[in-house]
Amino acid sequence: MHESDDYSRWSVDLHVGYYKAAWFELQVDENYFCPNSHLRLPHLKAIALDRDAMVWLGEVKSETVDVVIRPRLFTGTPGTEMED
Repeated sequence: MHESDDYSRWSVDLHVGYYKAAWFELQVDENYFCPNSHLRLPHLKAIALDRDAMVWLGEVKSETVDVVIRPRLFTGTPGTEMED
């Protein structure tokens, strides 16, 4: 990561619990807009031409996954882990 990256914008605060059916979706079409970079499809096309790259159009959706968040078992200091 770069120092200028805002990691907190891409983080979520998940509380201890069970989350069923989490997934990721991305769609790139004529209406594409990236809220982070503010790029739209014409901008992506220009960048791709400049870098001899290809712009992917379409959509992708990951499989669903179940996520379990457990209480933190260590303080982050090496050697402080607790046994289950």
